[in-house]
Amino acid sequence: MTVCGLRGTEMETNYYRNFIIIVESGSITSAAEVLHTTEPTLSKQMQVLENMLQTELLVTKRGLNLCVLPLQGRYYISV
Repeated sequence: MTVCGLRGTEMETNYYRNFIIIVESGSITSAAEVLHTTEPTLSKQMQVLENMLQTELLVTKRGLNLCVLPLQGRYYISV
């Protein structure tokens, strides 16, 4: 699978790193600023990563501009 010029493991590593940055930043908006990218780009990456892992990693609280980790997300952040 190739997305945005990245393949397989490289893409997974990049998306996982971005997932960690989102968690550390507390929101996709804050992480987008740290990563110098856009919110839609990070949201799409998280959708792809969740589809690859077949689990929900983040729950966004839209009105609060906040991301919460469900149990599955906590597992992947601790690995």
